[in-house]
Amino acid sequence: MKRLCLISFLCLICINPLLAQFEYSREIMRSGGSDERPTLRVTVMANDKKELQEKAILSALDAYIFYGIEGVGTGKELINERDRDKHYEFFRRVYKNKMKYGLYAVDVKEIRKAKRNDVGLQEAVYTLTLNKAAWDKALENEGIIKKEVAVEVAPEIMPSIMVVPYRNAGETFREVLDRAPHIRVAISAIQNLFDEHGYETVDFIGLLESRERDGQFAQDNADSFATQLIRSGGTDVYITVDGTRSRMGGGEERVDLFLKAMYTANGKILANKDASAQSRHGISSLCKAAIHRCGDDFMRVINEKFKSMTGSADSGGKGGTQSAKLVVTVDGNSTIDLDSEVGDDMFTIGDYIRQYIKKNARGAKMAGTTPLLMQYDTILIPTHNKKGESVEVTDFANALVRFLRSKGVGCTRIIDGLTMRITISD
Repeated sequence: MKRLCLISFLCLICINPLLAQFEYSREIMRSGGSDERPTLRVTVMANDKKELQEKAILSALDAYIFYGIEGVGTGKELINERDRDKHYEFFRRVYKNKMKYGLYAVDVKEIRKAKRNDVGLQEAVYTLTLNKAAWDKALENEGIIKKEVAVEVAPEIMPSIMVVPYRNAGETFREVLDRAPHIRVAISAIQNLFDEHGYETVDFIGLLESRERDGQFAQDNADSFATQLIRSGGTDVYITVDGTRSRMGGGEERVDLFLKAMYTANGKILANKDASAQSRHGISSLCKAAIHRCGDDFMRVINEKFKSMTGSADSGGKGGTQSAKLVVTVDGNSTIDLDSEVGDDMFTIGDYIRQYIKKNARGAKMAGTTPLLMQYDTILIPTHNKKGESVEVTDFANALVRFLRSKGVGCTRIIDGLTMRITISD
């Protein structure tokens, strides 16, 4: 078979000697190096030993363009072989000049000495380092690689995060941390992971200790205290972490962690993930190993769901959004309710609220309405106004209150984490 290929090759040279100079090896693979300077292993054949090294270098440069080298760039051809003639002068100028092609392949070494193979050709194996950045630049100038046009990309809007321990109903966070110290370690490991990836995080344990010292929330009801504590963190998302710690044979330990990310504004689940690790290196290393095994996928799902829920995946260049909840109630002593007609237009108070939200929010989902209660599970508030100034949940609530007062409606507001609570009165 090899003899037949050789005869065909020699016939091709006789018919078209110009094509012969481009008959380079395609037996090339990446064996190491960096993405910008990959190390390649090249197997070449030639009639004369003196031709082998030159052919190894040119084979690497040529294969990168017309064949693709797995692990180098996209691994695919840059242009089709039929387009070679369009760049004839470029290849003649580079391939015929050692001073030129020598810039793009360095550290050339013969790792298997030349010897005659079964078809009578000299065969050898070389390694070389492809100066990919320089070669790409030359190909870009020639038009083989399209020049990349710098596009200004808006920074990705990522949710703010707080990591909390999972607790059973009636159980306090302090009780969880005291009975399961490995959960405290896991909380720290998860928070550090998000910190490392540029997320804004709130230190839950620090917040818990601060609230306990201040007595800011009534602690006689564990469930109420937990809810208020999570909301007071002001984050977009909170992550609950639960898990078990087991002693295995041979001095090893195992930790199994269960993570759940939830939207603070309405409690909707964004992502679930289980993570485990087993070794004899201590609980801290175990937790870190378990978290890092699932961390990238966990963050990816959170981001995708967060963008989907807030609309920040396609904000039309107007900045991102933040999600909040709105609860409008009527004071028990009030003589008016949400169905009362007020203002010059004589719309109902409920209509005015819906009108304001439709005009000033990016989107909203109403949970329900009665004469005494109106509730929105989700209101997408722009993070910036038309002047480019940042907008917070408090700003949106204050503006809504001012709007209602301008229509002659008495009202007050309370900000409970990411929940806006407005009370209507005479």
